[in-house]
Amino acid sequence: MSRYDLGASDDYIYYPGTSIPINHLNIKDDGKLRSLEADLLADSYIRFYNQLRDSTIFDEDYLKLLHKKTFESLYTFAG
Repeated sequence: MSRYDLGASDDYIYYPGTSIPINHLNIKDDGKLRSLEADLLADSYIRFYNQLRDSTIFDEDYLKLLHKKTFESLYTFAG
């Protein structure tokens, strides 16, 4: 099972015949996609860590924002 597997009803999210999610950069190689995701996450860790405040609330909206800001350059479904 792919780490990207979202279920049979979500087949529209993958390139045909693969378990690679459709992305803005048309990357169809799993290794390249994982590497880019890791780079995006590393950048996001730094950015969001520097923005943390005592008043930051870790709720669903905040987590969606983290996902959106991290992956919006790669996926339409980010956030």
